[in-house]
Amino acid sequence: KVAVAAPSNAQLPPERPAPAAERAMDFSQLFSEKAVTLNLSSTTKADAIREMAGLLEQDGVLSDKAAFISAVEAREQQFPTGLGDGIAIPHAKTAAVVRPRVAVGISKAGIDFGSPDNTAAHLIFMIAASEGENDMHVKTLAEISKRLLDGDFKQRLLSSSDKGELLNNLVS
Repeated sequence: KVAVAAPSNAQLPPERPAPAAERAMDFSQLFSEKAVTLNLSSTTKADAIREMAGLLEQDGVLSDKAAFISAVEAREQQFPTGLGDGIAIPHAKTAAVVRPRVAVGISKAGIDFGSPDNTAAHLIFMIAASEGENDMHVKTLAEISKRLLDGDFKQRLLSSSDKGELLNNLVS
């Protein structure tokens, strides 16, 4: 048998770009100073969820704050989002999210998010993902978790003197 090569002038069909929801989002675009607080006033998980959802609402990324809070609380009932080592990443994927955003909160006192090591969370990332974003929230969780493995990175976030410094430390 003889292999027949395609003519050299044959063209492959052009690659189609991925739909907008599947394109990789720039990590830095997920953050905004409006959705950051260096001093969470909440002392309970439920209050922290409401307080951080309020930041997202003020940033204009929620169409329905109550529905978003319900989705985050439902996710927390499935499995607590306290990761341990003073970190929690509550999250929800819901139609109540207009565009993806990550709210960031620092709690000086710490908040119990049910972490496996029983430590209170001082650094809280609340991921808001919209229904059409496929696995954006999973990729964001992975990226944040990967960065937090660096203890110096975590300390830089916690010691940030203002929102701009925190965001610069977060996305650099």
